[in-house]
Amino acid sequence: VSGLAVLTAFAIAGQTSSNPFIGFWKQNLERSKMNGTPPPGYTNFRHYEQQAVGWMAHTISYNWSQGADFSFTTVRYDGKEYPVYTSSTLGAYLGPGTKPSRTVSFKKISDHILEFTDRENGTVSTTGICTVSADGKTLTEDDRSFDAQGNERSHTIAVFERQ
Repeated sequence: VSGLAVLTAFAIAGQTSSNPFIGFWKQNLERSKMNGTPPPGYTNFRHYEQQAVGWMAHTISYNWSQGADFSFTTVRYDGKEYPVYTSSTLGAYLGPGTKPSRTVSFKKISDHILEFTDRENGTVSTTGICTVSADGKTLTEDDRSFDAQGNERSHTIAVFERQ
């Protein structure tokens, strides 16, 4: 299945919801503030989908020279840690059942603002705030990444537009 077909399926699956995060988003690289310049052909998509027990987040990044990478998780807004599966960890989980070393937790600040924390092997690796604009057309992720000693490595602002 081509990446475009998968992304099209995500877009079609996007449903209207009272949760403004739910839907399909594409990063606007010109409006984003990232450390360094993304490689030519780089794209980043998000798809948030309502689930019976919370919501599922899919991320697909594509770099023409390195191919596609993905991550997904199913979470609740309860501040608890949930596993994050990636291209490299999904096979280890499906085969021998090895749980991924990366987790994420979300807290709902308001209907349009979420706070998140990523951990790698229990150590905080990224924290941030996700905000959906009042008109529901823009999702902004403001995050800070940290090294294993807790020193800030980077600060990025990723701007996504609803598709």
